[in-house]
Amino acid sequence: MVYGYTPSFDTSYKFTLEEIDMAKHKRHERAKELDRRRKRRKERIKERIREAKAAKA
Repeated sequence: MVYGYTPSFDTSYKFTLEEIDMAKHKRHERAKELDRRRKRRKERIKERIREAKAAKA
């Protein structure tokens, strides 16, 4: 087994490189998901503004 990062507060437990890679992957996927949500929200707001302007005119 390959060992990687060891937390300084607990030297009895070590993370494997596979666990570290999986955690990185999960963080990356979560960030992408949040970016997609932000983008969709931004588009919805823009659409509401366009509709409001069209109704006003």
